[in-house]
Amino acid sequence: MSQRNSTNEKLKTKNSSSPSNPNDEQRYCICQKREDELNDDDNNDFMIECDGCNGWFHGKCVDLADRIADDIEKYFCNECSKQQGPSIFKQRKKSTSKRLHGTQDFINKLKRKIFPSCEPVITRLKGNQVTAEYIAKNGFTKPILVANRDGLDMTLPNRTITLAEINELVGHDRFIDIIDCEKQVTYKMSFDDYIEYFESFERNKIYNVLSLEISNTKLGEQVITPQVVRDLSWATIGVWPIKKQEKQDEEEFDSNENQKKVTWPLQTIASLSKKKRRTISSTDTDQSDDEQFESLDANHFENFERPEVAKYCLMSPQSSYTDFHVDFGGSSVWYSVVRGEKIFYLIEPTDENLQKYADWSGSPNESETFLGDCVTHCYKMHLREENTVFIPPGWIHAVYTVTDSLVFGGNFLQSMGVDMQLR
Repeated sequence: MSQRNSTNEKLKTKNSSSPSNPNDEQRYCICQKREDELNDDDNNDFMIECDGCNGWFHGKCVDLADRIADDIEKYFCNECSKQQGPSIFKQRKKSTSKRLHGTQDFINKLKRKIFPSCEPVITRLKGNQVTAEYIAKNGFTKPILVANRDGLDMTLPNRTITLAEINELVGHDRFIDIIDCEKQVTYKMSFDDYIEYFESFERNKIYNVLSLEISNTKLGEQVITPQVVRDLSWATIGVWPIKKQEKQDEEEFDSNENQKKVTWPLQTIASLSKKKRRTISSTDTDQSDDEQFESLDANHFENFERPEVAKYCLMSPQSSYTDFHVDFGGSSVWYSVVRGEKIFYLIEPTDENLQKYADWSGSPNESETFLGDCVTHCYKMHLREENTVFIPPGWIHAVYTVTDSLVFGGNFLQSMGVDMQLR
């Protein structure tokens, strides 16, 4: 059984000699399309080869998802299955001494493992203490854990919101990125299919939602990020140009709330990252480092897309596991649990630990090695309903889901994390 993405180039590879008469070209799948008849939807779909007739079929045409096709040893199309029988699935390999991340054996060992408390490396605060002024005075180098959302000036949906209601609010026909936790492989799945999977009594697979961006949806309208994020994020304080409608909406919000935003002048950014100034400029000039950095204003970012991860929704089934990672671009993250429980495994972003992380992530044995065993300290942080955590740039972390969970959060770039963001 062969599987591949259905791109024109790969179809040509399969039929290297194209007849001069288009009507003689081979037609594919039960949809019987020629190569020149394929549309964008076809090109984004994978194809699978029948082990009986060697014909190629679009996954969507034979109602076969790529995550299922990956588990098939021999595939037989509808016609061939009448003689050959149903498709044959791969046999599950018996557990070995090697811990493949996300497998049940790995999860069982992870739950028995003893980790040091996170208390030495986190800061516990009340919601009304987490402000831009506090960050400016004390820095933002440790995760900040808030027991409940009171005082954070944020709004989230009620804990009783259902997946069906979320689907309605983000729009039907939405496809989401999921990860097969045992394989640590990502797939696309329709939201409708994910709801059916999530609400099933028996789950023979653990599929975790990587990220569902909700900023421009009705669900996003129900989520107001914490005030401290609005005060610090480059996406909201003018570093990225704001579209006229977005600017008008934000001005109306600020007017209604009668709140004054905290802005961070670029001179402040420069003073926070003297060692990294040279990396801001793409070419060497006669300007001094200070002049180069201070000339970096909002216009510098006109050719860059404004980040689209201001708000996201995570739906995680029990026992799902996301391996160690650093949030993209050295960004900071806020993360609030609406229902369920999560465990974070935290590793400080020291030079030594970051090098070990780089070596581990580039190793062919990555899935067989638990990064927490390679560093001096890997800390355990337990998050429960109402808990909100703010994670600074560069922190290496893995996440285990104790019970079915619903989480809202977002990534943001901010001035106090320039050093780590530029690494």
